[in-house]
Amino acid sequence: MDRPSDTTQGSAWLENFLPEEKPLAKLLLDSLRICFDSTLRAKLASLLKDVADGLATPIAVVPVRELDSSTPAPSDEENVEPKEIIFPPLDQPFQPLAGSEGLVGNVIRESLGAYPDKTRLSYPDSIDDMRNVRTRSILLVEDYCGTGDRVQGYVDHWMRNKTIRSWHSYGFIRFHVASYAMSSRALKKLKRNPKIESVRFSTMAADFSSAKWTPEEATGIRDVCRKYSKMSNMALGYKESEALFVMQHTVPNNTPCILWQNRAKGVKNWVPLFADRRMSPNMQETWSDYVLEQSSAQRELDLRQLASRGELAAAASGDAALAVIEMLQAAEQGIRAEVRLARHLDMTESRAAELKALCIQMGLLDMAGRLTDAGRSGLKEARPEPLEPARSSRLKGSDLPYYPDSLRGVRDV
Repeated sequence: MDRPSDTTQGSAWLENFLPEEKPLAKLLLDSLRICFDSTLRAKLASLLKDVADGLATPIAVVPVRELDSSTPAPSDEENVEPKEIIFPPLDQPFQPLAGSEGLVGNVIRESLGAYPDKTRLSYPDSIDDMRNVRTRSILLVEDYCGTGDRVQGYVDHWMRNKTIRSWHSYGFIRFHVASYAMSSRALKKLKRNPKIESVRFSTMAADFSSAKWTPEEATGIRDVCRKYSKMSNMALGYKESEALFVMQHTVPNNTPCILWQNRAKGVKNWVPLFADRRMSPNMQETWSDYVLEQSSAQRELDLRQLASRGELAAAASGDAALAVIEMLQAAEQGIRAEVRLARHLDMTESRAAELKALCIQMGLLDMAGRLTDAGRSGLKEARPEPLEPARSSRLKGSDLPYYPDSLRGVRDV
């Protein structure tokens, strides 16, 4: 697709700003990473398959849900009869859930199939279901983890149930998280949570820290966000997440609110971009998956920066360029999911996701993780030509007979 700033909606939104502010607003807009639901569904389904193959079975696969403060406290269980106890995370099937929960629920349902093998994968309706199949792994599934708060709170709510708490204490069950997109902030938080055994994801979510901005540009963009924000606490997104990741079915609230607010401070007729944190029907018809392409000069700069980063260099025997080449070779073999890439390249998933995201930004891979023309060209150039023996070491042919001067190992007789 065209850059967001080149679309009708993007151009209208840019008119909210003063002439000297428009370049910064345009840079913010064009730095968004946009993911459409078809891509999300396919990648999440692939991720679930890869993750499930590595977990102890049976596995309970559950979409992460928003639970409000009215859900029962742990002590409430002691005040009601067992048959009256409702365990909120499992109190209704996932099919009717709306928004992200519904989309994730549909992906889970399609992955399980019409008649799932409960000895391997299932969506339990109750704790009794989990008891009957002897669940060993609880796989919590999200489309996007921006701060990690929702997943962490959801795990805490599971652990408020004394049965779940007991099973976890004895090591009978373990919690695992799978999300299509994951911010570096959420990844750190969830990996530090002792209740969560593993965290898997398909792609690293874009944010200010991953944007290819100069320090001056980043400062200017933050100033613009704060200047026009209607809600001061959301100027840089929820908990100042500074997210740049947008999905077709929802615009996360940890993106700067000037992208989705309906009114702005100091502007009489503010034109929203993503009104009510939704893509308009026209956007959904005319927009598509998008990531900002980079110039060849920027790609070279990224390679130099990659070479100076110890964590990625260590993942490729001290040679950062080799890490990129190995990623391209893996893509050539059809290995695209971060779980499989990490296993294939012998690095952590976060490193694999970061390296893959960089290759996408450099134009070497497309959004699906396939080689682009630039990637194929770069891989071809990286492959060494067959070495010829040095000229001085080549044997020289001759038609003359050969007479040895001495016989090895033969003494005087």
